[in-house]
Amino acid sequence: MSTFTYDVTDDIGKLRLQVGDYDLDTITGDRKDWSCIFTDEELQIFLDRQDGDIILAAAEVLIAIAGDRSKLARKITISDYSEDMSQVAKDLRAQAKYLIEYNDSRPADDFSETADNSIAYQELLNKQSVRG
Repeated sequence: MSTFTYDVTDDIGKLRLQVGDYDLDTITGDRKDWSCIFTDEELQIFLDRQDGDIILAAAEVLIAIAGDRSKLARKITISDYSEDMSQVAKDLRAQAKYLIEYNDSRPADDFSETADNSIAYQELLNKQSVRG
């Protein structure tokens, strides 16, 4: 069964928020009429593959969207305004790259640098200034 929920207190909702996959107006009825891209079950697969890491799962979701021509092969026209979606894949991949780099720059949950004396503290400050 295909389901759609949007609750930012759970991981699926946080993942939806991160990738912008939500439209609360069109989540009932036949899935082909939904404007969201993924079901909860599909998003759970991305989360499982990334061991629950929302940032890495979001990067994978964006790459999946960028690689799906059917989702990108659209030209949006409203009155005199039109938008060509051919640039979207490139933008999605750039956003995914940013998320991966951001994730790589986060400290590990179980690791932190400590200083137990003044010399070690000065070294810690020097390392932090080099890292930026």
